[in-house]
Amino acid sequence: MNDPYFYSYLAGLIDGEGCFLVFKRTTKGCIRGYTWQITLTIAQNNIEFLENLISDLGYGKITLSRSHFISLYPNNLRDLIPKILPYLRGKKTQAELTLEALKIVKFTKRNQMDMKNEKLEQIELKLKALKGTLNVKSPFSQIV
Repeated sequence: MNDPYFYSYLAGLIDGEGCFLVFKRTTKGCIRGYTWQITLTIAQNNIEFLENLISDLGYGKITLSRSHFISLYPNNLRDLIPKILPYLRGKKTQAELTLEALKIVKFTKRNQMDMKNEKLEQIELKLKALKGTLNVKSPFSQIV
């Protein structure tokens, strides 16, 4: 899909209900004992809405829990983030950090991520510090 209206709408949805995640995940099959997980989740209690969103995107996975959400993973995020970045307001910094993490990571044939630990750990800490904050001024704040 190449509709800029869709991506601006999606950016607004992500600003309100999205969460960019970069974190270590314990993995038994990995030599280090962990791999890096890079994900975007979008929470929404309406399952039909999530199904339609996945259909429009062409990818994503729904997780049913107390608060239902879809998860988008690295291969999809590499394509998606540049399309929504111009429209993001509150979570633009988080999206930029996630994109930076995606540039560091490379996938092995076992679909686990090989990484440069130090830089990813810095990104993880920055994202944690930004969690729950919106770095945006209202477009209406200029109106008197």
